[in-house]
Order: sequence, then structure tokens, then C-alpha cells
Amino acid sequence: MTVEFLGEDNSENIIDISNTADWFSFKKDDKNNDPFAVGLEDLKKFRGLGSSFKRRINREFSKSFTGIDETGTQQNLLAQAITGYAMFDLIEPPYNQEYLSKIYEISTYNYAAINAKVANIVGLGYDFVETKKTNDAFDSITDDKQLERARRKLNKLRQDVHAWLDTTNDEDTFTQTLIKVYTDLEATGNGYIEIGRTTGGDIGYIGHIPAKTMRVRRLRDGFVQLLYGKAVYFSNFGDNEVENPIAGQEDRPNEIIHLKKYTPMNNYYGIPDIIAAQVALAGN
Repeated sequence: MTVEFLGEDNSENIIDISNTADWFSFKKDDKNNDPFAVGLEDLKKFRGLGSSFKRRINREFSKSFTGIDETGTQQNLLAQAITGYAMFDLIEPPYNQEYLSKIYEISTYNYAAINAKVANIVGLGYDFVETKKTNDAFDSITDDKQLERARRKLNKLRQDVHAWLDTTNDEDTFTQTLIKVYTDLEATGNGYIEIGRTTGGDIGYIGHIPAKTMRVRRLRDGFVQLLYGKAVYFSNFGDNEVENPIAGQEDRPNEIIHLKKYTPMNNYYGIPDIIAAQVALAGN
């Protein structure tokens, strides 16, 4: 398809946009900017992999291409087909997470819409409100002095929790962490909150992890991040007994709270609102 523009001198300027759908694609076909789509040999160079994990991967994939008396294939294409998704047992997102992150910056309308949502949803701060159970407990108190003491105790607890949340991250306040997570959620459909625990098992760190660097494991038993040449495994929030399948028992993984914008088309990842308007965005 071509678009014809008439200049001031009525000369024709024709622009071919027949390949618009090719360059403007959210889909997962484009592997050149997916850190998980690299080959087996490149993946072995990543830091953070335990020795037992490396031995198991070498053994399993070498068995896949051998026959009788260890006769092996010489097809290089088979080895190239193995990517980080197979190696770490991950599910590939339905849309390119790296490209969705870039669209947030290069699209004026998408950038403004996401920032408006973030500012009005999490940018205004947060508060703790009483549950129905708490309100019922207050209603059951008949003595005015006892009721006043209970309310003061609850307010003191609320203030303590507010102060504690801001100590769980030296770089960002809790609100700033939520802003980053919710920006990812609106831009890519997925947001990740990292939870780190002290040696005593208490929560000691709450932070943000860029959504484009994270992938969900097929068995839903955790997540894997590839960034700066290192692979890191994260467990599900509250699962403190899972063994790290990448680094082994010597490394206790941090936990992840995964927020996603639900889509009935995928059970592992969410999708952003911009997906429904991708044709209009390409026109803009």
C-alpha cells in the first residue's frame, strides 16, 4: 500500500508503507533483542549457574543427539534450536517484552497514558484501611476509653508499618518502588516485586525488577532473570522451601510477587492495553 502526498508545487510524494506490519510487530518472532533466545553455548557463559546444573544440561542435551554406541548427530541446526527457554524450562511471552518497553518511550500517546495511570493509581501514595473484621471488633467494644485505646494502638501500628516499608529499600521509597512496578505493568502487562528475607526469615528487602528481564518457569515454580551476563532464579512469594534449580541449595533465592494484566489467551503472562491499539499506533 502507498500513501500519496501533494507538495506545494502539486508534485507527488509517494511513500510505501506496505511493510508497516513487518517492522511494527509486538510478536515474539523477533529474537534479536530477547536475551533468553540465545544459543546453548552462549547460555553456558552466563554467571550464576551451579556446577550440577551445567552437568545436567550437558548430559541431557548430549543424549538428545546421540544414538547407538554414542553415535551423534552432526546437524548444527539442532544445537542452535536450543535456547534459554528450553534450558531453564521457561514459557516464552506472547509479545516481545523488550519491544513493548521501547514503545513506552517512543510513543507519545502511550507514554502520556501510562504516566497518567501510574500517577493517579500509585503516585498518590498508599494507606492501610481497616478490614471488616477490624471494624466489627471496634463495634463490639462498648467502653469508650477502651475503644479510644484500641484506635490509638491501631494508628500507632499503621505508622510503624509505613516507616518500616521505607526502610526495606535504601534506594527507593515504597511508593517509588510501586511506581516502577506499575509502569512496567502498564507498559508490558507484567510487573515484578522482589522480596528478600533476613537470615531469620523476616522480610528485609522490597524492590522492583524490570519486567523485560524476567520469565516465568513452565511449572510455575519460580522465575528466571537474565541480565548483564548473569542468570538468577527467584521463587514464588511465600515459597521458602524450594530448591534453587540453577545454583543449587547453596543459594537461597529471593521471592517474587508477579502482577499481570489478565488475558484469557495466556495463563503465564499479562498483556498491556496498547496491544488492542497496535494498528492505530502503527499508523501514528
